[in-house]
Amino acid sequence: MDKRKIIGAVLVLSSLFFFFLPPADLPFFDTEGEEYFKESTKKAVLTYASVRGINAVISVLKDSQLEIAPAGIGASIAVGQVLDPIDDLIERFSLLVLVSIVSLGVQKVLLVLGKTVFFKILGTGAFFVGLYLLTNRQFMFAAGVKIILIALVVRLLLPVSALVNGGIYELVFKEKVEQAEKELSDVFSTIKGKEDFPAENSSFLDKLKGIKYEEIKEKVLFLKEKSSQIVNGIITLSVAFVFQTILIPVFLLWVFYRLILWIITGFSLSGLQKRLL
Repeated sequence: MDKRKIIGAVLVLSSLFFFFLPPADLPFFDTEGEEYFKESTKKAVLTYASVRGINAVISVLKDSQLEIAPAGIGASIAVGQVLDPIDDLIERFSLLVLVSIVSLGVQKVLLVLGKTVFFKILGTGAFFVGLYLLTNRQFMFAAGVKIILIALVVRLLLPVSALVNGGIYELVFKEKVEQAEKELSDVFSTIKGKEDFPAENSSFLDKLKGIKYEEIKEKVLFLKEKSSQIVNGIITLSVAFVFQTILIPVFLLWVFYRLILWIITGFSLSGLQKRLL
């Protein structure tokens, strides 16, 4: 048996062991990737909790009515007229944050899946290359090498995506996002106060029993004063979440898709194949 067939037989036999190998971490890539998803999910959950907290308080306040007396003349305004724009923006932003949390969760699952299937796909590719060396059938060599390359792409997709996302976050968004998160958290802490608000699904009379008139007025005026800060913070966070959890992952997914398509349809193996002949 010549050397070529020996190598082929070794590849065919060893490929079977790949199916039984446990998932293994890539140094740096997986560590950084998992840390990115962990921290990003934690920040997104905390942001979601803050904005939903603000939304819950506003929901209690907006059905109220305040008496004001400019120049001694009594008048009344519905709090909802003041808080509706902020409430609508927060509702939409909370949905965006929820989508971001789901996106991060899906990416984390794909990262684990990539580790799980990597050796199996790699073993399949090695099996085809081994068969080529044993039988000299050209299509088996092309299939084997392309499967191995696809395995590498699948394995690196999410770690690379996480590294790119983390780098862009550090360079572009970190300072502004942390400031916006702190401002929203401070707003929530202030309007929540020491006393707990009644449940959002309780009756309007129950809500009024739980909040004093002066407290309502104070919180509404505070929210009105901080409305510009709240809007700017939400816009900053929205841009960061859209880029980090939607645009960049979709773009990188498209790049890897094009790379896999090129491997399947346009990648030339003639030079490598001649070396094995």
